[in-house]
Amino acid sequence: MLTTLSIKVAKMKMRLSIVIITALVIVLAAGGSAMAAHPVEAGNETAVITVQTSAASQGNFQDHQSLALEQTNGQNLTPPLQSSQTVGIIGATEDTMAVHGTTTYVKSQTVDTNDKNVAGDNLHTDKIIEFNASPDEGGGRMTSSEDVIVASMSTNVTGPLSCAFGAGSPGAAVAPASNEIVQAGSTLDVSQVSAHTTNDARVISDTPGTPVALDYSIAAQGINQTPGDISGGAVGTGTAYVNADIQGGNDNSTAPDSTVEYHDVTSVDGLFDLAKSVSYTSAPHN
Repeated sequence: MLTTLSIKVAKMKMRLSIVIITALVIVLAAGGSAMAAHPVEAGNETAVITVQTSAASQGNFQDHQSLALEQTNGQNLTPPLQSSQTVGIIGATEDTMAVHGTTTYVKSQTVDTNDKNVAGDNLHTDKIIEFNASPDEGGGRMTSSEDVIVASMSTNVTGPLSCAFGAGSPGAAVAPASNEIVQAGSTLDVSQVSAHTTNDARVISDTPGTPVALDYSIAAQGINQTPGDISGGAVGTGTAYVNADIQGGNDNSTAPDSTVEYHDVTSVDGLFDLAKSVSYTSAPHN
C-alpha cells in the first residue's frame, strides 16, 4: 500500500470520560495496488491570500471562515472526467462563538495557488485561542469547530468522457486512475480552554512525484495548566477526528481495484488535556 496515513494521539487525559472510536476497512482486489492521486498543475493565473487576525474580547466573540480551492487541468469538473483529467480540491471552514467570557484569538492563514513541491503547501493555517467564562455571569461558553479536506480525482484514459477508473486500451503502459478524499478537524464546547490548531494542505504541483498532502493538529488544555496536573485542564467537551476514502484503479478495470476507508474519532468530556495530529500523504504519481 503506497498511500501513507498516520494519526497520533498524545497527552490525552481526563477526569470524567473519554471515548476513542477507530474503524479501518481495506479491500484489495487480486493483482492490483492502491495508486494515489497526484497534484494538478497550476493555471495561468495564480493568487496568494494572507490573512492575520488578532482579537481580544471581554463579553462576546464570533469568527467565521470558509475556503474552497479547486484546480483542474480540463474543462469538465464532474465525473465522468475528460481524457487524462485531474481535479484537486481543498476546502476549509471554521466557526467560533464565545459568550459571557474573556476571549483571546490569534490566527494566521495563507492560501497560495502556485505550484508547490514536497516542502510547500497551498493552504497553511495556525490558530491560538483562549477562552475563560466570566464567573459572575454564569453560563459562559465557547463553541468552536473547524474542518479541512483534500480531494483529488484523476483518470489517464485516452478517450473522452472516460470512466473514473481504468487506464485505457488493453496493454496500455499508463498509470491507473485514483479517487481520494481525506478530511480532518475538531470541535470544542467549553467554559475554559487554551487551544492551538494547525492545518496544511497541498493539491497543486507540476513536478512529477509530488504527492497530495494534508496535515492537521490540535492541542487543547487548561489556561496556565501545570503539565501533568489534570485538575487545571480545559473544562467542557472536545472532539478530534479524521475520515479518509481512498480508491485506486487497475490498468484496464472500470471499477476500483483497491479501496481504503479510515475513520478515527477521539472525544473527551469533563476536565481534559487533548492532543491529536493527523498526517496524510498520497503515493507519488508521475
